Amino acid sequence: MAIAEALIRQEVETIKDITMGPLQQASRAISSYFPQVLGALGILVVGWLVAVILRKITGKTLRALGLDVISERTGMTDVLQRGSIRKRPAELIGTGIYWLILFSALQLHVHHRARVTHCTE
Repeated sequence: MAIAEALIRQEVETIKDITMGPLQQASRAISSYFPQVLGALGILVVGWLVAVILRKITGKTLRALGLDVISERTGMTDVLQRGSIRKRPAELIGTGIYWLILFSALQLHVHHRARVTHCTE
């Protein structure tokens, strides 16, 4: 009887090891990877916020410096309108700054992900 109980316990332990081992490994892998994913997403969020703020600041500053007036006097506004561009030059440059910063944040994100992937291998 004692031998049968020992065999049953051993079989239960074997089944437990077979089922729980991979789950524990997966849990460890996910828990070590999660902070890295949060860091990469943080880069994107901060980059987006900086891009939005600098777009507004750039547009307002260039408008205050009179870029829109200068562009209208030189005919640049008419050229933009003929090209179906409805934004004012100051706003257009601010949008360009926005995309430049956003692409830079995306590049940082990709670089961070590549470094994280390289470090975890």
